[in-house]
Amino acid sequence: CFSTKVTPQPEVSHPTLLSMSYSYNESPLHLQDLKSYEALLIVEPSTRFEGRSLMTLREQLIAEGFYIWAPCTHQFSCPLLKHSQKDWCHQRIFSAMPDWFLELETHLPMNNDTLTFSYLMAKKTPPPHNPPNLARVIGDTLKEKGKTRQAICRNSEREFLSWLKRDQKPPFIPRGQRLLVPSNSEKKGQEIRNPNFEFYR
Repeated sequence: CFSTKVTPQPEVSHPTLLSMSYSYNESPLHLQDLKSYEALLIVEPSTRFEGRSLMTLREQLIAEGFYIWAPCTHQFSCPLLKHSQKDWCHQRIFSAMPDWFLELETHLPMNNDTLTFSYLMAKKTPPPHNPPNLARVIGDTLKEKGKTRQAICRNSEREFLSWLKRDQKPPFIPRGQRLLVPSNSEKKGQEIRNPNFEFYR
């Protein structure tokens, strides 16, 4: 008969970071559980259900005193929850896929040269001060009749950068890129026309 002595692990009185990858929507954790942490980093699939679930959690965390560090550049209500019943926030990364993935893709009914995911980073301390009119691109390029649009997020309003076909060729802006949008930009409805923005790193 053997006896094994187990050394008890020290208790953490103030947990610091909870990191979850593709597991939040399948876990038994509730808002009360998350509140005990100083910081949260949650990554989920880029589907509508998981994305909107994180957007709803974002609103709840703000009400509990958390600050959103990313992807949002603000603490206002989420414009996609406020103005849409189906849209959701997610990130897209362009990447050179490895050979094994390209070989696998030849057997699939679609091609996908990007990686997509939804994510949320929140802390109980505020983020560094963001410049005025800082926005994040949250949509892919949309080509419409006579113009091109791309969704951005900087407050609780739904907004698009917009380039009229007759005026100029729109630039390529990766989804997730942060921009400084001048306060004197021409705006018509939800559209910021021919914006003279700056990339922000």
